[in-house]
Amino acid sequence: MDRSQLIEAIFNDAHCLMKKMKMKLSKSSKKTGITHSQWFVLGIIKHCETSNVKDISKQLGTSSSATTQLIDGLVENGYVIRKADPKDRRSVTLSISAKGKKRMTSMKKERLEKMKKLFAPLSDAELEIYLKLNKKIASEASTCHT
Repeated sequence: MDRSQLIEAIFNDAHCLMKKMKMKLSKSSKKTGITHSQWFVLGIIKHCETSNVKDISKQLGTSSSATTQLIDGLVENGYVIRKADPKDRRSVTLSISAKGKKRMTSMKKERLEKMKKLFAPLSDAELEIYLKLNKKIASEASTCHT
């Protein structure tokens, strides 16, 4: 195979892998009541000291109204807390509640177990190589602007 054919095969395999991962994770989403998009929002809020709808919208690439709908569901279920920003009353900051942190911990464990099964065909040495290769590609991709 030439380089183009190899890359096409890798792309097809990666697409298949992502599809399998999404299927496995969507089953746990139905069980927990937290969608993939909401899980992503929780991750953004967790990693940012001060999160607001505008910041999350930018990271998701969605409108503020669509982001607000995702956040509303998380607030209604008690996973996220909205607080008025003391510096600017028009602004609202978001934080994860204790219930949200507990749910994230349990979901992370469940997801890890599902992913372990998916990567079971690889030995530990192969998994380390796979990780190194993925990191190499990801670091190059993160420097791209297009």
